[in-house]
Amino acid sequence: MITISGDCKRRQMKILMITWQFPPLAWGGVGSACFGIVQALAERGIQTYLLIPWLRGGYYIISSAADLKDIHTRLQTDSSERDVDFPSLEYSFSSTWDAEKLLEGVDFSTIRLPRDFDIIHCHDWITFPFARKIKKVSGKPVLLHIHSLEPDRNPHFKNPFISRLENEAVSEADAVLCVSAFTKERLLEEYPAINAPVHIVYNGYYLPSESYIDGPSGGRETVILFLGRMTEQKGPDVLLHAAKKIVEYRKDTIFLFAGSGPMEPFLQQLNADSFNSDRIRFTGFVSHQQAAFLLHKADILVIPSISEPFSIAALEALSSGTVVLLPRRAGAAEIAESVIPMDPMRSEDIEAALNYLLDNPEVMNKLKQEGTEEAKNFSWRKSIDSLIAVYEKYVRR
Repeated sequence: MITISGDCKRRQMKILMITWQFPPLAWGGVGSACFGIVQALAERGIQTYLLIPWLRGGYYIISSAADLKDIHTRLQTDSSERDVDFPSLEYSFSSTWDAEKLLEGVDFSTIRLPRDFDIIHCHDWITFPFARKIKKVSGKPVLLHIHSLEPDRNPHFKNPFISRLENEAVSEADAVLCVSAFTKERLLEEYPAINAPVHIVYNGYYLPSESYIDGPSGGRETVILFLGRMTEQKGPDVLLHAAKKIVEYRKDTIFLFAGSGPMEPFLQQLNADSFNSDRIRFTGFVSHQQAAFLLHKADILVIPSISEPFSIAALEALSSGTVVLLPRRAGAAEIAESVIPMDPMRSEDIEAALNYLLDNPEVMNKLKQEGTEEAKNFSWRKSIDSLIAVYEKYVRR
């Protein structure tokens, strides 16, 4: 049985946030977004109760930057008490069994909740079963935050269990938050029976302040970066085909593939079988701090995703003075103008766009300057306004 404890007095808006990623237990945009949201809410005086159901124990109270620093340390300790294998969350679920086992690994009777929260803010399908049970005992409204949909993650082989749960989630939530107009459009196409209001809340970004203040960026070689999960959705194979052609005649260019995932061994072998493989390098998994360092050192970030609901990495790259190539339909392209749009399905388009930039350094420099300036508009401190406005619609006082 889920238990509710604590003082019932309400002094300000308080949010119960349910997530499956949060630094240092984070592998992608969801973790980065959750951190940015909680940090920005704290700066506005809005308290968050952070609940990660897969960790034993209760919730984490976040009211200040000091709380965030403390929680980072506590999560490192508490993660040793995991109920499930967290790294499996990084990848697309390969079967119905994988997804069901992940949820079955949590004992609902161990979940302890505060009494004085106003809204249940849950992230993606994987947290909705917990939000549904908590709403049943608390009566509080559920806001479901969609960072990606099953058709995004698995464009050819959708997991039926996840699709069913996703459909239930968007149908039962009091409101749905989408990270882009692209995601909202896809949501309504995939689940047309949805009745809840759908709000667009664009992501912001943050970069760890200590991550790259250790020397100038760049050098004689041009660094082109892929940063993300090695999955079909993210398209690293398409970029690799373009990279193999470019390094044949551009000896001053290096491609870095940063990230891990099920496609990584295949991509490494594909690269090893070709010439100039030393100019195409794989880093494996990188932390947020390491990712920020790479973004600062890179000249170009390529985001070749087949489907990209947003891409916080694009905003982080712009703020780091890195040129960004991303899909025309990517969510970040809806708000960022100083990016290069391209067709992620065609390695020829990626190759042509990269050659254009490499042949025109003055264009590169202009885009870097424009991107750095434009990125100032995309911090979580500014993006949080739209989220708070949605909260206000559903707070029951």
